[in-house]
Amino acid sequence: MEEAFATRKLIKPAELKALNAKSNLRGGLQMASHLGLIAGVAALHYLVMGSWWVLATGFALGVALNFLYAAQHELSHWSVFKTKGLNEFFGRANASFTAPIGSSILHGGAYIESRRANDGWQDVLADAELVAYLRNGALPGQTFFFRASTAGGWNTTIPYQLSLGGRDGLRSLPEDSYPGGRTVRFLVEDRIVLPWPSRRFDLGMTVFADMGRVWSGDAPFGIDSGWHKGVGAGLRFAFRRGARHVLRADVAFPVNGPDTSPIFRVTFELNRLALGFLTPDHFRSRRFDIGAHSF
Repeated sequence: MEEAFATRKLIKPAELKALNAKSNLRGGLQMASHLGLIAGVAALHYLVMGSWWVLATGFALGVALNFLYAAQHELSHWSVFKTKGLNEFFGRANASFTAPIGSSILHGGAYIESRRANDGWQDVLADAELVAYLRNGALPGQTFFFRASTAGGWNTTIPYQLSLGGRDGLRSLPEDSYPGGRTVRFLVEDRIVLPWPSRRFDLGMTVFADMGRVWSGDAPFGIDSGWHKGVGAGLRFAFRRGARHVLRADVAFPVNGPDTSPIFRVTFELNRLALGFLTPDHFRSRRFDIGAHSF
C-alpha cells in the first residue's frame, strides 16, 4: 500500500538527507544559541528573585535545560558535527559535605566523570571517601582518625592504573605495589599530642592500622591482590605550635603477604581536610582538575 493518510506533508528521502547533513558551523551555531538562551534566562531568573515572576522564569529555565536532552541524544549518535571528536559528550559530577559533631568532624565526598562516545560510555572514573576526626572530652589531646575510600575506572581508553601500596595507600607496602584498576582502603589511627615541648612546636605520636585490596579492572597489568593488612606507629612534628603543616615519620609492618619487612617513611603533609583526601594515581587520570570543587 503506497498511499499515505497523514495530515502533514511527508518528507522525501532527499529532503531528509539534507536535514541530516553534518555541519560544524550549523551545529556550533545551534549549540551556542541554546546555551546562550539558558544563560540569558538564568540571568533573568536571578534578577527577578523575590517576585512572582520567578515562577515564569523558573519554568522557562527548566524547559530550556530539559531540551538539552535532544542535543545529548544527537551527539551520542554522532549525527551533529562533521568533525568526529566534537560529537563526544563529557560529563562530571562532584559532591561533598563536612559536618561538625560536637568537637568531632565528619567529612565525605564523591566524584564521577565519563564521556559518551559512539560505542557507549567510556573512561568512567569514580572515587568516594568518608573521613572522621573523633574527639572526646574524657581523652584530652587524643584524636581518633578513620578513613574509608574507594576508586576505580571502567571502560578506560586513557592510561589508568592504581596501586595498593605507598604513602597514600597501605603504608605497610612498598610504593606502586599491587597494581589494579579498582581499589578500596580503610585506615584507622589513634593520634596523641604529647605535652612536651609546649611552646616552640607540637609533638605527637600515632598508632595505626591499614587494610585494603585492588581488583584488576581495566588496568593492563592489574591483579586481584586479595586483602592486605598492616599496622604501625609514628611521630608527628609541627614546627610552629598549632601549624597545619606536619612532618610525619612512620614505621609500618605488613600483617600478611609474602614480604613482612617493615617500611619506614618520612612525609611532609599539608592540611588534608582543606585540600581533600585525593587518591593521587586516580587523580592524575582525570580529564579536568578545575571545577566547582576547587572553590
